[in-house]
Amino acid sequence: MTSSRVRAGRGSEEGLIVEACVECDRLWREYVEALSEALKISEQWQLARIQQDSNLCDMLELQWVQTFGRRLAARKAFKDHEATHGQ
Repeated sequence: MTSSRVRAGRGSEEGLIVEACVECDRLWREYVEALSEALKISEQWQLARIQQDSNLCDMLELQWVQTFGRRLAARKAFKDHEATHGQ
């Protein structure tokens, strides 16, 4: 699904993307999903820490590191693709 509306706060130096781009939308969704997953894991880790569950904390830390890498890769893919629009 593509949208031609202006989206504030995402991409480009001005913080706006005006034209519709299916690939931009797909890459942005991947980034948002990875970010949401990282936040969920962080919340679970904080709860495990409060409950002093070191095994769960260790497991969640590994998941967070993997998700963090996925988030960084998704952000880079979005930025790299976005740069092709200016050419």
